[in-house]
Amino acid sequence: MICSCERKWILTLSSTHSPSRRFPLTEGDEWFDYIWKRAARLNCYGDEFEEMRDRLGGIDPATDMDERREVQAELDAAAFHAYGLDREQTAFVLDDFHRVENPRLIEDNFDMVLDKYDTLAG
Repeated sequence: MICSCERKWILTLSSTHSPSRRFPLTEGDEWFDYIWKRAARLNCYGDEFEEMRDRLGGIDPATDMDERREVQAELDAAAFHAYGLDREQTAFVLDDFHRVENPRLIEDNFDMVLDKYDTLAG
């Protein structure tokens, strides 16, 4: 999960098999720009956030559901990289999440996160 305080981000990763861990991700960290820009695209939409989008350099909000799913997958994959998890650990954490509502949609999202993880790994 990513929480923002305008330009400082707190990454929290937890599963049923390990305690929750948090660490600040600050400007200058390897994944900082990649993560904050995607989090802003997901969170700063609508007229009430126009000023904030401008202050952040003209963020283009993700409003289409497919685009939002892709940006969320990129964000999640980057958080796993920032946290230092390898692909096997990432797959384990994703597999450990409880699946709700539409299991097929959730499964597709987790597959997309792993695809994005591999892309970011180079």
